[in-house]
Amino acid sequence: MAKRERSLVPGVVLILIGVYFLLRELNLIHLRWRELYPVVLLALGLVFLVAAFRREDKGAAFPGTILLVLGIFFTLRNYDLAPISFYLYDVGDYWPVFLLAFGLGFVVQFFFARHDWGLLIPGGVLLFLGVMFLFRNLGLFYWWHFADLWPVILILIGLAMVISGLRKRTE
Repeated sequence: MAKRERSLVPGVVLILIGVYFLLRELNLIHLRWRELYPVVLLALGLVFLVAAFRREDKGAAFPGTILLVLGIFFTLRNYDLAPISFYLYDVGDYWPVFLLAFGLGFVVQFFFARHDWGLLIPGGVLLFLGVMFLFRNLGLFYWWHFADLWPVILILIGLAMVISGLRKRTE
């Protein structure tokens, strides 16, 4: 039965690709790659996340989250569904979205492997940096304001140390 399921997904993918190219050759649809790749990212992300939930394949949550976040971002941008499209067409402007995607991937992976608290460290760092750089690129945040908030880093490190000490004490 497992072999049958493994051949089902690639078969459906090939059928869908074939239908797309046939409809395009017959001039029935006019989708370009710009409109198509966000949908592909969304679909792949959903496939990975469904696999993570359904088959207890916990490792699929990380790539599924990354693909889903990128698919959502590029769908919003390419179809002009959000006001961000004006600002984020150059890769020099939207690269922080990749930091956000990977950071969220680590955080979601933690929910599938709750014993691995180490996933929250890179997740939190990447999410923080992604938000900071994205806000800067959108003109919502300026670095000189960040210089005033450097004690927050000390507070977060101290908080992490206290939580770690409390966890060791309860064990």
